[in-house]
Amino acid sequence: MKHEELQHYYAEAQPMPMDEATIERLRPLFVTDWKHWEWNENAEVTREKAAEDIDCFFDLLRFCYAGYEYYADKVDFTGLKEQILSSLPERMSAMDVKNAFYLPLKPYINDTHFYFRTKDESSFEKAYHAYFTGITVAETVEGYTVLEDETGIFSSGYIFTAENIKEYLFETLPAPDGTRRYLIGMLSPEKVESIQLDGVSCPVHHCRTDAAETSEEQMLETERDGIPVVYHTNYCVDPNTENPFEPFRKSGETYRESAVLVWSVLNNYGGSTYYPSHFVRGLNDHAVWEVSGSVLENPLLDEEVKEPLKTYRTFLGGEKIDHSKATYNGKLFVLQNKGVASSGEGAVKFAQSVKNVCFVGSATAGCGQFGENRSYRLPNSGVTFHMGYKVFNMDGFEEGKGIAPDYWLDTTDPVGAVVEYIKTLK
Repeated sequence: MKHEELQHYYAEAQPMPMDEATIERLRPLFVTDWKHWEWNENAEVTREKAAEDIDCFFDLLRFCYAGYEYYADKVDFTGLKEQILSSLPERMSAMDVKNAFYLPLKPYINDTHFYFRTKDESSFEKAYHAYFTGITVAETVEGYTVLEDETGIFSSGYIFTAENIKEYLFETLPAPDGTRRYLIGMLSPEKVESIQLDGVSCPVHHCRTDAAETSEEQMLETERDGIPVVYHTNYCVDPNTENPFEPFRKSGETYRESAVLVWSVLNNYGGSTYYPSHFVRGLNDHAVWEVSGSVLENPLLDEEVKEPLKTYRTFLGGEKIDHSKATYNGKLFVLQNKGVASSGEGAVKFAQSVKNVCFVGSATAGCGQFGENRSYRLPNSGVTFHMGYKVFNMDGFEEGKGIAPDYWLDTTDPVGAVVEYIKTLK
């Protein structure tokens, strides 16, 4: 979302009246116990009951989904609902009720946070993934010279011209002498089997870094070949822990004097942004996530809101990163991959507050345009879903594509690859 779109759709949005009957009808659909909910996807639903659920779903979109204003310019929600209602059969399964509105909306909505608690794990995610050939090239005067080719198609020393492979270049860690090196591959929202290089079809594989294993502990402090490594695997808040963020701040303080630090947020699917902000503040004193956004407010989302209106509270800008306030003088390497989502991506953003930081791995999930999920359950089919009531807008962030690294990796051991690179710097 562009800055002017945030301004237009949210900062300039006019209050929308809500009638008391709608508020009372939708309020019971808010869910707090979804983890213990058993859903029968084959349960039979009559046309009248299905129509009631579909009405409820579209009303929840209108009043409780932060993406509604943005997507209302791209899809006629009212017209689409009428089409769906006009084609309902006499009886249908609970799963069919979900698909009745999910499938027609899927081409239009791109929102990784918006998902349904069904066995098929339906969501509005449109994720881009990296696919690599296993070919590594070095930038030379002649062009791009093959250093390694796992496929065996091109021999070492083969030279590609920039014109032939410029769209397939993904910069990886440089050689010890500083020569720039690149992986050959492509980024795609669809599965890719091969790419054409100099008239030859080269097979590709999904980026191996996206399959990298990590610690099962929420936070793990360790080292590899004498280099400190900190793993953050999730940011889920433990309600039984008093002040759960303090250990992360203290952990950051531990490494203030480290000449180098590897911070892995691989596969960190998120939770609370207080975890990474405390860690970076402990390490660096300065921790800022540059973001604009908007918060949807109405009596359904907050019972303290008494006036029956849907409004947006928008914040444009905020505190900016100021490296003059950053106190960590070492080199920070942040490891990321496609499993990094939501507040895991917040960790990547907070890390930009460090003066000397390098992001390595693969692109993050791109799960964050709309967030701060609330849960809902439709009254007859029992379809349960989660969607956000906040908008987050960040420069360079695109839903589904995520945050690209400075250097791409294609290995199941990204920590090892970075540690080996660091050793060449000493």
